[in-house]
Amino acid sequence: MNIAVNPEDTSAAHPTIYLKDYQPPVFGVDSIHLDINIHSTETIVVSTLEMHRLHAGNLVLLGRDLELLNIQLNDTDLERSSYILDKESLTILNAPDRCTIKTEVRIHPETNTQLEGLYQSGGMYCTQNEPEGFRKITFFPDRPDVLSVFTTRLEADNQYPTLLANGNLIESGIVGADRHYTIWQDPTKKPSYLFACVAGDLAVLKDTFTTMEGKTVALEIYTEQKDIEKCHVAMQALKDSMTWDEENYGRAYDLDNYMIVAVSQFNMGAMENKGLNIFNTSCVLSSPETSTDVSNFYVKSTIAHEYFHNWTGNRITCRDWFQLCLKEGFTVFRDQSFSDTLQSPAVQRIDDVSSLKSAQFAEDAGPMSHPPRPDHFVEINNFYTATVYDKGAEIVRMMATLLGEEGFRLGTDEYFRRHDGEAVTVEDLISSLSDGSGTDLWNFLPWYSQPGTPVVSGQGVYDAALRRYTLTLSQTIDKKSNYPAPQPLPIPVKMALFNQQTGQQLLLDAQGETECVLMLNQSKQVFVFEHIENAPIVSLLRDFSAPVLLNFDYQDAELAFLMQYESNGFNQWQAAQQLL
Repeated sequence: MNIAVNPEDTSAAHPTIYLKDYQPPVFGVDSIHLDINIHSTETIVVSTLEMHRLHAGNLVLLGRDLELLNIQLNDTDLERSSYILDKESLTILNAPDRCTIKTEVRIHPETNTQLEGLYQSGGMYCTQNEPEGFRKITFFPDRPDVLSVFTTRLEADNQYPTLLANGNLIESGIVGADRHYTIWQDPTKKPSYLFACVAGDLAVLKDTFTTMEGKTVALEIYTEQKDIEKCHVAMQALKDSMTWDEENYGRAYDLDNYMIVAVSQFNMGAMENKGLNIFNTSCVLSSPETSTDVSNFYVKSTIAHEYFHNWTGNRITCRDWFQLCLKEGFTVFRDQSFSDTLQSPAVQRIDDVSSLKSAQFAEDAGPMSHPPRPDHFVEINNFYTATVYDKGAEIVRMMATLLGEEGFRLGTDEYFRRHDGEAVTVEDLISSLSDGSGTDLWNFLPWYSQPGTPVVSGQGVYDAALRRYTLTLSQTIDKKSNYPAPQPLPIPVKMALFNQQTGQQLLLDAQGETECVLMLNQSKQVFVFEHIENAPIVSLLRDFSAPVLLNFDYQDAELAFLMQYESNGFNQWQAAQQLL
């Protein structure tokens, strides 16, 4: 999910939820059939859940602001004494190990001002279910580790000719003189937060994409008729993203169609609902007459981010919301890598780091400092932060830097192979990357649980008699209140040495490498480079290889040298920033 505006929080005080208290679901849901009947003053939702027991305990369905009209267990109406209903949940007493639960509820999207669940805005209906909006549509175990096959029937007046939901359209028809319906089936299991539906009067731009497996996918972008010609940039960006994901991660799209709906009233920036993305129009519309290069770039990168979620977020999702940094951090890293193809990679890295420092570093330095994977929360909507998204991406980037392109691809292939169709954790990603690449990455786990921005200090000493350059690196991290004393983190420091006389990079090993990654794993480490003929100039943290603050006492002449001779675009820019 790409954040633009946080949903209004009108909830009462919530209890604190702790990561350590996670318990797997008591019941799984094999399938859900939703029948959503939209009327001007109410919407009736009938859901049929095919459920099976996983663990001992009660069958609890979550629901909020729902008027329960009827409930059945295995086609039999339940007596009031057979269930417990409160403001947040519906508990079925003595449920058998396998059962069919059917509920009928009344909701009011026309008065839903929280813009979560199903709501009406600007003459159309749409949904926003991440993180906990689905429970405002129907009773369901609304948590990301419950994955189900969804079939959705939508019915509405003819004034809403466009009726969309996740998956493939399997049926449509008329109901009486002034209503119609569509039925959609998503064959892939997904959590409830990825459910979406739309009812409106929308135009559509159509195209196709042929996957690397030879499958033809129908691509559709829906928006108001007046804006349909402004969707071509977004359509091309979608096709480019699909190609890039195939070439760089081996990930092909799975459904018969991929739909994007651009809604000016949508409360979030964009949402990756499976096969039916919903975007604010600011993230989709572009025209050569009125759009700047910056706005075009934003459209392309946002389209890519939501598409990449199809694998890193949808087909492989989060076990719980504490793992939000997993799906968002990995996907931000992927969309940043894709954006390298839209402009100079150095310029892209400069943009990403500038944003990181202005937003995430500031967050880490303030009273709201928190780790990428916090260990508790009160309000889940407060999880959508620069630390979760951007620092989460930097952790993935550090592991990718250490593994190299080939090793990282082996690790991600293993991740997709192991966990397709599962709800997973940060540990699952690290395990897959480690096993697939053959490199142990478990020491990166504390990056996810420790707040604060490390400060790396460096000092270089050249010994002319021994032709030796000694680089000493150390790291410190300020202790944050309510957190344990910080421990040293693994920090990959990409570096190079330059000959002051020629401006050439020096050989760092017998294999002829002129750049290497130093792993700073301890509070202080010393790195020695032999056979260095003259006092070199060192280039540290190339490409901003770790989200840290760097202290190194460069002289103005050394910075000027790096501005002239540095071959790494980011560090060349960084030298100019320090000097000027």
